[in-house]
Amino acid sequence: MTTARVVVGASHAGAELAARLRQLAPHVPVVMIGDEEILPYQRPPLSKGWLGDPAAQADALLIRNAAAYASAGIEVRSGVRVAAIERDARRLGLDDGDTLDYVQLALATGARPRRLATPDVDRAEQAPNFHYLRALADAARLRPRLTPGARIVVIGGGYIGLELASLAIKRGLQPVVLEAQPRVLARRMNRRPSGFTLLTVVRAARQNEMN
Repeated sequence: MTTARVVVGASHAGAELAARLRQLAPHVPVVMIGDEEILPYQRPPLSKGWLGDPAAQADALLIRNAAAYASAGIEVRSGVRVAAIERDARRLGLDDGDTLDYVQLALATGARPRRLATPDVDRAEQAPNFHYLRALADAARLRPRLTPGARIVVIGGGYIGLELASLAIKRGLQPVVLEAQPRVLARRMNRRPSGFTLLTVVRAARQNEMN
């Protein structure tokens, strides 16, 4: 067992926090735990450039390489989940059976897409043409299916949904965006900017058709 400052979540925020903690207290070990089998990476390109480039490699998304974490004295545990948090004992139980004592604990796990509240959603999620888009593995599964002429339904008119729809247009697909709110970006913008954003996507579609 090791007593350390522990960051749960190998996200962009988690990686930056871990680096900052080492700078503030170099004598205190820092451990970062992530459930993916890859080092922390940039997520915004997953709905834009990386998703649209069939030749793009995963390493291009890394925030830092393994040598940088080792040099900074940050221990990264990839492919591991926290199974239990014992707050009184300041101890974590990991799903690989290990335990980890901590002096400080930070949760930087980020958000996850909301599962569809529809009948037979479990069966739908097993279909090869059903995708969530959050992680690198999700984008890697979706990318080969973005073929010109295909129809894609995007559920959610937020930033990620509109970015995906815009990319689909540029790749020659026919996207349909479904949004429960009266307009896109309803939680982020007032009516005028959200309308401008939608108009930009529509203009991209028309330009693609002319080309």
